[in-house]
Amino acid sequence: MRPAGWLVLCALLLAGPTGCITWFIDPMGRHAAFDDTQRQYTQYLRWGEIGKASAFVDPALREAFLAQAPVFETMRITDFSLGEVEYQDDSAKVTVTYQGYSLESFVERKIREDQSWYREGGSNRWLVRSDVEAFAKVFGEARR
Repeated sequence: MRPAGWLVLCALLLAGPTGCITWFIDPMGRHAAFDDTQRQYTQYLRWGEIGKASAFVDPALREAFLAQAPVFETMRITDFSLGEVEYQDDSAKVTVTYQGYSLESFVERKIREDQSWYREGGSNRWLVRSDVEAFAKVFGEARR
């Protein structure tokens, strides 16, 4: 084999498996779209921007989600960490642990939010079914 042939073969061997693996793992960029959407939603919650976060909420749950807005007005989230994401065909689950405090007590508490995500109509638009009431439960207990 000529030297040029070896170079082409080496290039294919080096790039080929990586490209194939990437293609089989996430061919339509769904995981990347989910990661971006999930992080944006979580950041909106962190900064108390409930109206903006509601755009990511399942329409059937949006009204109940927005009803939690007063809770976010009386608290501040200082940090959060993401658990491991469990991907399935058109859905994903992740638990987010927030650290925050009530403006009434300034005692920092941990809040766990279980997020169940699904892709809307097979697109890359992800929507969440969230346990956002967990914030009210934690900060309701803090007032007692």
